Amino acid sequence: MGGLSLANAVVADVNGDGKLDVVAVAWGTQHTNNGFVSVLLGNGDGTFEPAVTYASGGEVSVSVAIADVNGDGKPDVVVASFGSPTGPGGVVGALLGKGDGTFKTVVRYGSGGLNATSVAVADVNGDSRPDLIATNFFSDDVGVLLNNGPFLDTTPPLITLSATPKLLSPPNGKIVPVTIFGTITDTGSGVNANSAAYSVNDEYGEVQPKGAITFDLEGNYSFTVLLQASRRGADLDGRRYAVTVRAKDNAGNGASKTSVVTVPHDQGH
Repeated sequence: MGGLSLANAVVADVNGDGKLDVVAVAWGTQHTNNGFVSVLLGNGDGTFEPAVTYASGGEVSVSVAIADVNGDGKPDVVVASFGSPTGPGGVVGALLGKGDGTFKTVVRYGSGGLNATSVAVADVNGDSRPDLIATNFFSDDVGVLLNNGPFLDTTPPLITLSATPKLLSPPNGKIVPVTIFGTITDTGSGVNANSAAYSVNDEYGEVQPKGAITFDLEGNYSFTVLLQASRRGADLDGRRYAVTVRAKDNAGNGASKTSVVTVPHDQGH
């Protein structure tokens, strides 16, 4: 453990290679007052890669649990600790996993007591979300942290958007089918399927279709809108249809993407 005082360890496959890994919590020696999480990836033959160490969020880390706390299908690490570098009281630290055996920077939560000595993960209120339960030393109580969403996810979905054709020419007044396609993905809590929608903003206010979007497991979507290939004679920069796709993830983070379809000015019409 590289000079650390080992407190607790669990065994789990944290990088998805089918081999058991070790995740251990410890605290520093020589009065460093910093708790640590160390990850040792397994080689499958009883040996392990050198430890990779992360800050645990507390001063003396004594308990660790592995669970998918944000619903992205990747194992995360939850740590109970005495104290915190930022103030008194017990700490529950959460390190979100990236799925490859590495983890994001810890996010700290109060444990509800003086010193957190153990942590467990369970759905205690029946909402299908994993909650955190911490026992506290000295204060002799139990802290329950209810998961009010796929927490710790602050990154909005990633939306790509293309339109074909992008130019409606000649401006002969005909109705043209335009295919809108792209992807909606989110690596945190996942895309909220009920939130995906599109709208068309016509600068003349005459054509304003909108509706829901369906997408497959990879986030691919495709739909068709009907736009008129016409523009006003004095409109020198052409008629612009702004097609916007919007979506939220399951943590409530929203994103949007816009592409413009144009009926260009044509001196011959």
